[in-house]
Amino acid sequence: MRLALLPLATALAALALVGCKKDDPASTTPTAPPPTSAAVLVADTSAATSACSVEDAEIPNWRTLVHADDPSFGPADAKVTVVEFFEPNCPHCAHLSPTIAAVQEANPDVRFVYKPVVFWPQSTLQMQAIMAAYAAGKFKPFVLQQFARTTEQTGLNDSQVRQIATDIGLNGDSLLTVVNAGTYRAKMLGNRDDFTKTGRDNVPLVLINGKPLGGERSTGCFAQQIAAAKG
Repeated sequence: MRLALLPLATALAALALVGCKKDDPASTTPTAPPPTSAAVLVADTSAATSACSVEDAEIPNWRTLVHADDPSFGPADAKVTVVEFFEPNCPHCAHLSPTIAAVQEANPDVRFVYKPVVFWPQSTLQMQAIMAAYAAGKFKPFVLQQFARTTEQTGLNDSQVRQIATDIGLNGDSLLTVVNAGTYRAKMLGNRDDFTKTGRDNVPLVLINGKPLGGERSTGCFAQQIAAAKG
C-alpha cells in the first residue's frame, strides 16, 4: 500500500481518535494509509488543545500490570508512570510510537513502561523480537524500525526481522535464535492477559498513573497530563 500524499497533521489527527481493536481483523484497516517508510514516522509535536484529557477514574490495580521484565525506562520510584499497550502491526500504534519516544526523552524523571501485545497471529514474531531487542539494549530503535517497515498489516518475516536487527547493530541470527527458542512466549501470553485485565479492547492504550489518555496524543497533550499527574 502506497502512502497517500495527505498533510501529515491531517493524517495524525484522523488516527488520534481511533485505535486497533483486539480480535477484530477489520480493525487492521486504518482510517488513513499506514506508514511505508521511516520518513512518515515523526513525532506529533502539536500543542495540547481543549480535547486533551485523561479519564477521571484509573484502571483498577493498574500497578499489578507492570512487571519487572517489562521494557521500562526512568526511575522505578518515579512520581508518574506512563504505560503503553501497543500492537506491532497496528498502524495507530505506529503513528504514536515516535511521539511517545520523544515524550520519554523529554521526561527523564518519569517512568515509561511498554507492553507489546499480540492481537493477530502475524504479530507473534515481532512481539517476541521486540523483547529480545530490549534485552539487548535496542528497544526503541527496533520498535521504530519494525513499525516503519510493516505495511498492510501483514507482519514481518524472519528475513525482515533479521535485517532490522542488523541495521541497528545487533546480530540478527542471534536475535532470531532467542526468539525461535520460545524465550518470550510466556511473556507474550502474559502481556495479552494484562491487556485483558484493563477491560479495554483498543490500542494504543496509554495510562498515566493508571488513567487512560484520551484521543489526543500529541507531545503537548502528554506534557500537560504528565504535569497534572505530578501535581
